[in-house]
Amino acid sequence: MLFLSSGGSLPNGELPPGGKRFLEKFEATREGEQSPPLAAYSAQADEILLDAIARSDGTRESVTRELLQTAIEDGILGDIDFDENGDPVEAPVTIYRVVGKGHLGLGVDSVFKSAVVDRVITARAALLR
Repeated sequence: MLFLSSGGSLPNGELPPGGKRFLEKFEATREGEQSPPLAAYSAQADEILLDAIARSDGTRESVTRELLQTAIEDGILGDIDFDENGDPVEAPVTIYRVVGKGHLGLGVDSVFKSAVVDRVITARAALLR
């Protein structure tokens, strides 16, 4: 068996309730097109950045300081906190299992298209120390 991992993100079907609600509303604006894989992550990042800018005094240092103070509860991606280095305190790592044959050597996109989610584990920034 061949396994692949994708750190820091969940597939759309594995998102928490806030992410699923976001995708439902977003897809309603896309005339039947499915959301790109990282649309929910882009939206949450935009919200975090705009909120940090609003709380700042307008300087880069202040925006950075406010970003590090960000704590989200029940957001698009669930709960989010950052450590003093700016790393997520916890982040998902999705483990995929490749199904079928003949997908090796065709590039990463082809391999991921022939894979299914096997499990999701949580990586903690504290493990890096």
